[in-house]
Amino acid sequence: MSVQHLALSLVSAGSLKLSGDEGEGIYVLSVRDGDLIERYWVGDMAESENIVASGVRNDTSASYLLGSEETPRFVIFIDEDNVVRSYAYNEDVEEWEETPLAEKWNITTSPKSKLSAIIGPGEEIVVSYQDEAGCLTVIMNTGKDEWASFGPLKASPILGTPQCLEVINDKLHLFYVEKDSGISYLVFDPFTGNWKANVLQNTKFSTNIDNFNVAEDSETGLIQSYVLTDGFLWNINGEKEKNCLGKVEEDGKLVPSGKAQAGWRVSWKGARKIFGHFCSSSAYNTRIHEYLTPNLDTISTGQRPGPCYPTMRSGKQLDFMDFNLETFQLPTELWHLTQRDYESCATERFGIDLSTPARRWENWVVKLAFDKLGSEKNGNGFYVNIPNASCDVILTAGHNLVDKPQHYCSNIRIVMDPFEEKNVPVTPDMIRVCSKYFEDPDELMEIYDYGIILLQRPPSGRHRGFGFHVMLGLAPQVGTASTYNEYEDKDILQDRMVYVCGYTPDDSPAECSPRRSEGKCVGTNLHQVRYEADTKPGMSGGPVWVGFRGVETVIAIHTYGAAKEDSGNKGTRLNCNVWRDVFNWLNIGWHGKSLHYCKSPTFSMHLHLPQGNAAPNEGRVRVGKPGKVETLFDVIPVAAKPKGKESDAGYGFILRPPGLHIKDVRPRGVVPIWVQWDPKKNRISSSKRFDMRCEVKIPRLTLHSGKPFEIQVQDGNRWKQVRMGMEYLDEADLELLKENPQSFEDTTEISFGPLTKNKLWPHMRRIGRAQLQKFATNETDLALDK
Repeated sequence: MSVQHLALSLVSAGSLKLSGDEGEGIYVLSVRDGDLIERYWVGDMAESENIVASGVRNDTSASYLLGSEETPRFVIFIDEDNVVRSYAYNEDVEEWEETPLAEKWNITTSPKSKLSAIIGPGEEIVVSYQDEAGCLTVIMNTGKDEWASFGPLKASPILGTPQCLEVINDKLHLFYVEKDSGISYLVFDPFTGNWKANVLQNTKFSTNIDNFNVAEDSETGLIQSYVLTDGFLWNINGEKEKNCLGKVEEDGKLVPSGKAQAGWRVSWKGARKIFGHFCSSSAYNTRIHEYLTPNLDTISTGQRPGPCYPTMRSGKQLDFMDFNLETFQLPTELWHLTQRDYESCATERFGIDLSTPARRWENWVVKLAFDKLGSEKNGNGFYVNIPNASCDVILTAGHNLVDKPQHYCSNIRIVMDPFEEKNVPVTPDMIRVCSKYFEDPDELMEIYDYGIILLQRPPSGRHRGFGFHVMLGLAPQVGTASTYNEYEDKDILQDRMVYVCGYTPDDSPAECSPRRSEGKCVGTNLHQVRYEADTKPGMSGGPVWVGFRGVETVIAIHTYGAAKEDSGNKGTRLNCNVWRDVFNWLNIGWHGKSLHYCKSPTFSMHLHLPQGNAAPNEGRVRVGKPGKVETLFDVIPVAAKPKGKESDAGYGFILRPPGLHIKDVRPRGVVPIWVQWDPKKNRISSSKRFDMRCEVKIPRLTLHSGKPFEIQVQDGNRWKQVRMGMEYLDEADLELLKENPQSFEDTTEISFGPLTKNKLWPHMRRIGRAQLQKFATNETDLALDK
């Protein structure tokens, strides 16, 4: 690599130098107006330019990696919400597309954090960053879809330190800038999981280090450091010589300090690459997977733990005695062709990922105290992450909030809130309770025994909490009993391991952690779940949760102990009715909207889905001027991960019953009709049963309701967006539409294409408005109309 290319890489967000391409080109990443830009430089000329991603944090660093044949190039960066994301280049369509890695990682960094990523010694992906507390943290791939998290590491980095992951002598090194020092580094031992601290001598400068790069000299074996500070580029040879190579201008051009520096060559082996599959199964990864796992031990009570470090496992190898034939599932791609039904959704993934920090749920559980009918009582509650909420939300049992019909308990307070670190009084204006329970707070109304506490906090200061998913609140499709016959579907929660958490009246949140017990879910119906997990008096209102899609996901509110021996403790199930009440209390969602597609400035295009007994139930593009709008939707959150931001939440479209006024609440007895998005068949249809095809993302709409948006649908490991067209209509059809504002034509031109960076233009209008606003002319534009 030339010293000019080195200077260019140090002023950029990230770069990639191909192995064996000495003296030729280099890929350089930069941020422009929130877009991550890729340029390919040869000499002092940029030969090509592409947009990788939008919504990128302006001061992010980015790592450009070489992957496998399936994903030859991918980029890892931090977005404007401080979330670590990954995009891969799709050579088939010649576009960059987001990968599922960000969802698996679920990483939120410090607002000042940089990052580094590399292909490690065993061809595993390794990423370093500073967590929300500013501590160094590392995640690495330990096998297919498995990740290990290390952190916070024992180091004292400056906030916003540049980071550089390198493999030297087949060992993983993490270089960073130490407080009151120069460049330090940590060396990873895969056999013990330890990171050994070291210091690079002679790397301290009187000015701030803006960026640096470290590499091993292939000829001498010495570590070569290249430091950018105060606009000058320095080289530290080993731990002795320090040479100024010249001044670096803002555009990355190096002005050499002398002739010798002008011809300086940088010893560079080129970017590391995965030669096998995307996730390697090498011996190196096997050692990591065998020895390291987050500490997930259950604790009943005691002091709050300190930072969680990986703990040692036994060296026992997996053998046939550990093999569970009942739960083994053959991968779908190995099924016989006659058994592959791609319309059936994949089995949902239960369990906690290795990258999920252990015990973080403890800060989401709160102890409540209140006066009820003249006596002081205790209960529990828990924070839950509700997308687009203007405040923090605590779910709890209704009997912790109500003592008699239409009357709240008095002197309700949160005891030593984990975020405020003090008692927080709860006034009646902060409380919402299910209306049926508020009117009749009797144990006979136990299925309505739920409520929430609202804590006003600015969006940037929200603490969020447990994740949720409406799929976990669905009873079996046929029948609602907790026993099943051969014609019924088994409940998704039946026989799953669940956790129940909370404080007893004698527990002090200032001195101990909430208790946690676990046990199988032994009974379910639409409104309640029963479980074998032990509880104690005073734990009512605590969370009942499972590991789902790798994170802590709440399924119920603990309400009552076992009615009789072996019947199991009970909790109010968080079903669609409960979530509907919560969303209505928070005024969340969009209701009575039609979905318009903004392509033609002359004709209106919107999604039409027949209702009732109409057949088929497939969606159509309805074209008119404006045409008859008969399909309205309610759009609500259906999934959110703990601490996940609005742009990452899942949403569902529900068909609004004909004749239901915009201000009317959907009746409880009406079964919701969900919209299914099927990119494999380029089809949109309606369904009485929610499944993963009903879940979409609408990031731009959730972040900026008055700005462009698209609907993103998952298709395997890729995301696609909905498109509509009207190319099948000829001039004669369009002329007829111009003559009658109520006339329309329905066409089947619905498709799903790769995500694009195009801006979309939504607009809001009332049904029946005579004149349409002009639309943007883009085939991917969507809008919600009221």
